[in-house]
Amino acid sequence: MPSHHYTIDAGDGRWLLNQGGQTITSTTGDRLAFAYDKECGTLHKHGDPVRVQAWVNNAKAKLQGFPELAGALDTLEVASLLPCQRPKDDVLYITAEEANRCLSTSGYILTLLSKLHAIEVDAIQVHEGPTA
Repeated sequence: MPSHHYTIDAGDGRWLLNQGGQTITSTTGDRLAFAYDKECGTLHKHGDPVRVQAWVNNAKAKLQGFPELAGALDTLEVASLLPCQRPKDDVLYITAEEANRCLSTSGYILTLLSKLHAIEVDAIQVHEGPTA
């Protein structure tokens, strides 16, 4: 297992970043964000979505004179899903294992994005038969 890895708090779904068997930080809610290069998949930042988005905004401001570099930065926000929760349609959910693959495997976030977009399924309405 990589030196840094995520687990999900079973009580409230927060993402816990661990190192050496200890939690070193956590997200404020059930959301986790990744800042990455959308061309090569290099992971630049991960963690609480507010902090990651602030980092991206700051990086894009510094790269203002280089639009091709600034345009390559993107973010992915995902959520944890506890067994007792009901998934929401507009939220992308991943497991701790997938989050950890993003940390340990260079470029894996592009594979994860492909998987997430391949999973899109339309809801099927179930009609009950006539009652007697």
